[in-house]
Amino acid sequence: MKNALISIVFFSVMMLLTGRTLAQMPRTIPGVDKDGKKPQVMVLGTFHFDNPGLDYVKSSVPDILTAQHQKELRELLDKIKAFNPTKIAIEVEPKHSERVNTRYSHYVAGEDTLRRSETDQIGFRLAKELGHKSLYCVDVKKDMDFNALLQTAQTSGQTDFLGRFQQAMGFIQVETEKMAKLPLLEHFRAQNNLIDGEHAHKAYLLMATVGKDTNYTGANVIAGWYERNLKIAINVLRIIKSPEDRVLVLFGAGHLPLLYHYFKFSPDVEVVNVENYLTSNGTPNPTKGK
Repeated sequence: MKNALISIVFFSVMMLLTGRTLAQMPRTIPGVDKDGKKPQVMVLGTFHFDNPGLDYVKSSVPDILTAQHQKELRELLDKIKAFNPTKIAIEVEPKHSERVNTRYSHYVAGEDTLRRSETDQIGFRLAKELGHKSLYCVDVKKDMDFNALLQTAQTSGQTDFLGRFQQAMGFIQVETEKMAKLPLLEHFRAQNNLIDGEHAHKAYLLMATVGKDTNYTGANVIAGWYERNLKIAINVLRIIKSPEDRVLVLFGAGHLPLLYHYFKFSPDVEVVNVENYLTSNGTPNPTKGK
């Protein structure tokens, strides 16, 4: 009740101060919005090249080390390189930053070779070519307890959910296998289609419905996923030091919808849609929204 009263007072004051209806409220909010150039953030969703099997849906992945895939990877790197990132943020926890950047410095010096992971094959290679001194580890680990979610659905008698969930997982499995057979650039275009990613995100909201009465197991599990991605976004914002910064965020494609959402609504950065750079001619596509 108290929070509702505060909200009513806030909007009433806003209307009195502006002399406008809510539909005509100003587009900028003093203290929140800032003038001037903003740093840019672009999220590149990827599959895990070394396939550690940590995702709920298990699938095969292309062998990134084959000559053909290395050739295709070069094409992808050139397109992303056009964004000219000043910093590259990777899916590694900050506590591992020293180890990762020691390996990176050895790679730059010709004292170490690239491994199979996307951190090496995309992150290290782009960073070296762009003359970066280091990469930025911004991940926050928080497991999703799918077992608890499914067990709660069973004990709650939510058979409709269980049927829909299994159907969806089967569909995702098939589509993931199809993408694995695409040329690498087409694979990345499919994974980074923001509309498709937001559509697929509905599965999380379906899982959030698990539980009955005062049991919110599903909502709690999904809240953890939202929390993890919000903290990742905050870690990215913390590495930005200049309006001239352009940060490439390299993360598993499942993170794309939420990370894009958080950056889109941040008052401190401009989010760039990576689809702009994944075009056939290698130049940003002005018809794609930011």
